[in-house]
Amino acid sequence: MSSGKPLLPYHPTIQEFLHLDPNQEGVHHQIQDMSANSSSAYNFSLGSDLSNCSSSTLFSKPLTISINIARAILILPLAVIILHLACQRWKKRGSLTDASNCDIFTYHLAVMELLGNDCTIDLAFQSYNEAFSLLKVALITPLTFIILYMAYQRWKQQGSWTAESHCDVFTYHLAVMELFTILGTAATLLGYFSRFKIMVLVGMNFDAVPYSGETLFHDLTCVERYLAVVHPLTYRGLKTARGVRIRNVMIGCVWLLSFGWMLVRSLRSDSLQAWG
Repeated sequence: MSSGKPLLPYHPTIQEFLHLDPNQEGVHHQIQDMSANSSSAYNFSLGSDLSNCSSSTLFSKPLTISINIARAILILPLAVIILHLACQRWKKRGSLTDASNCDIFTYHLAVMELLGNDCTIDLAFQSYNEAFSLLKVALITPLTFIILYMAYQRWKQQGSWTAESHCDVFTYHLAVMELFTILGTAATLLGYFSRFKIMVLVGMNFDAVPYSGETLFHDLTCVERYLAVVHPLTYRGLKTARGVRIRNVMIGCVWLLSFGWMLVRSLRSDSLQAWG
């Protein structure tokens, strides 16, 4: 039923776009029919497809909802607490110039988690997810390269990272994870607007790497800070060669789990199987 108002320009969702047959006549008519048959056709959710694998072609809805709720429960309170501590420190000292580089990076990461959380995006910015994805990449890219440049400078000065604090090393790996987010988002948007399906699939799989890895690195950072404050003797013991080996093993496990998640997503994607 037409309400008499002109429909907004319709863009197919990632799922709809991947299932359109480019060899079939009247692809544009398919898109127009989708728009006419849906009163909320323009409220598509590209951003959630890019960042958190919430595609119905990948997972069932209950599993997707459970993952997003668990992520929100774990990350949101932690991000709010970190920003509250930063605000308290700023009020007490008037600035954050005396804070360690690791603390500054942690504050910025907390802001990014608030910006990137699906619960925030899907509720408030559902119609503007492409713009949000571009804004997120624009904000993350400079900070990521600054962190990696500082890591490179320290490596040149010291010859290795064995003397680095565990928190700093976790931050460097988080920055590398963000590179996958940048590349994945760029590839997905480029493929989406150029109607190139394979590029969309590659970008979505790239973006799956930091989905679990970032959360795990945040967890390791929290454990490291907890040991430093509550169990200082145990924390000093982790600064030895044995502690460095344990840290490297945990980092390797995080990367394996991250790439494993990407592989699972690739195998379970109906769209990817259609290209086989």
